[in-house]
Amino acid sequence: MIEPVIGRRRSSLGSGRMSLSGSGVGLERLAIIRQTTEFEHSQQELRLSDSGDIDENLGSEQFAKDEGEFHYLSPRGIAGVSRRSLGPWLRRAGWALFCYLALLGLIRLVVQSLVNVSTLDIVDFTLREPWQHSAAAVVDGTLHIPLWLPVVPVLTAPQLDVVHDGRALAALRPEAALPLGHGGRQPVTFGGRIFVWDEAAFRRLADRMLHQPALQLELSGQVSIALPLPAMLAGTPLLGALLDTVFTVRMIRLSKRVSIRGADGLHVVFNSFSFTDGPPPPGCAPGAQPPQPARLELAAGGERSGVLPLPPPPGSVAGVDCSADSRPLSVQLEVAIHNPSSFAFLPLGSVEMLIQSADLQPFARCTTVAPIGLPHGNSTIMLTGTINVGQSDANRRAFSGALEKLLAGKPTPLEPSFARVSTALYDSALGGLTVPADLPGLPGGGARIFNRVSLLLDPAANLFELAGRPIWGNSLHDAARLDVTNPFNVTLAVLGLSASVEYEGEAIASVVVPQLLPPVLLPPLWSGVVDRRFPVELDAPIAKLQALLGRLAFGSVAVSLRANITLRTGNLTNLTVAYRQENVSVALGR
Repeated sequence: MIEPVIGRRRSSLGSGRMSLSGSGVGLERLAIIRQTTEFEHSQQELRLSDSGDIDENLGSEQFAKDEGEFHYLSPRGIAGVSRRSLGPWLRRAGWALFCYLALLGLIRLVVQSLVNVSTLDIVDFTLREPWQHSAAAVVDGTLHIPLWLPVVPVLTAPQLDVVHDGRALAALRPEAALPLGHGGRQPVTFGGRIFVWDEAAFRRLADRMLHQPALQLELSGQVSIALPLPAMLAGTPLLGALLDTVFTVRMIRLSKRVSIRGADGLHVVFNSFSFTDGPPPPGCAPGAQPPQPARLELAAGGERSGVLPLPPPPGSVAGVDCSADSRPLSVQLEVAIHNPSSFAFLPLGSVEMLIQSADLQPFARCTTVAPIGLPHGNSTIMLTGTINVGQSDANRRAFSGALEKLLAGKPTPLEPSFARVSTALYDSALGGLTVPADLPGLPGGGARIFNRVSLLLDPAANLFELAGRPIWGNSLHDAARLDVTNPFNVTLAVLGLSASVEYEGEAIASVVVPQLLPPVLLPPLWSGVVDRRFPVELDAPIAKLQALLGRLAFGSVAVSLRANITLRTGNLTNLTVAYRQENVSVALGR
């Protein structure tokens, strides 16, 4: 019997051979058979160890080492394994590890290549629920993978950086994984929350978005691509856990330059631009009349006896100026906006706009009637405010220029700016930015201020002037009454008038009144004859005057009129407006 002691194995076998030596050949054969049986037994257990069943066969076995052999102890005895017998097993394990790593590298290379060659076009980039420095983002686009894929990869990303002009301005954190489909061109939608950390870069992006037809962004970050397992493999716990490591490729570099549409100026058009007399100040009843000038009492003989003020008109309060001239004009605007860009800002909130001329001279400040947004496509907003023209000549010229084009029926180029946005995130992006806009002129080709001119001739004075033309000059001095219309819904005070009259392409007369005292008051939208005689100077060759007067004797003639009108409206004074009108009817009056 062989004892399961490592150090005594060789001595036991040796003593066995010595005890059998004297018995002759039969004992030697028995020893050889015994050694052969032990060798076959050890080889059998070695095969069991290679096949992976050794753990089940050995039970609680102990291992020992003796003179270059490995021995394990079991109830069946001792089995020895040589170092040379581990070589094939180690080589097989090394090849398996190498193939595993090579497969991982190949899959990573294929996935990275697919990510690199795919393209993404952003159709809509909508921001909602803005906070101080973040907003919810929904991105709609088109993904193009130039291969057909047998499975549907799923992309997950903890964060994607939004880069513009080489500067990362925000981080987009997707809310869910994005299935990429089987390849080809397909629509995709993903959402998340965008966090802005560089307000200057975000403002520069908003500026270009407003004014350019197209621009580029870059989305970059580390993503993971998961390839779903076949159902039969995914249902196996061991294989599913192993293959999940193989087919989920992490730390893939995503860097996509995407082209997006810009707003191209938003195509802003003022559908209507109207202004009215401002509301009366506290203490004045609506419709209160302006204070009347003092009344001069004259005694017999024409000497001044004193100045007595008239009693205050109804609706006025002592010490309060209730006239329209003391109040800023109220303005109402209806603005049409077309946003063709990929961006949408919802909601903007309350927006304060500064209405400026093309050379950035402000003349009105308005606020939206209700909170607004900037959606895709067409939208209309209403604004109300006041006309606030500064005291500088440049501000006055800017507003006068807008009135001139408005009267002529021509569009006026403006540069309104976002003075303030109630939403902090959008205010940091849009505050102070300007957009081009057109203010259309009055409908019908413009306003017709002069309805009719009645020429009041003084025959005796004209004959005297004609007789003395070589001495006094070629001018005839007469007067005229004007039938006019106030095209605006505000009170206008005409402070001065300078007009040139053309007949058949030649200047024949002029009306020059640098200062009208008192000013001619025109109520809102009023039309009628001004109860005032305006001096007219006829200055033309005698033949031309004779032909004109001859036609006037039998009816009216049409003339062209160029005028510079000095106005006062609201709290604005000394506004000079250039005006031209064709086909003004002139007739003789009485």
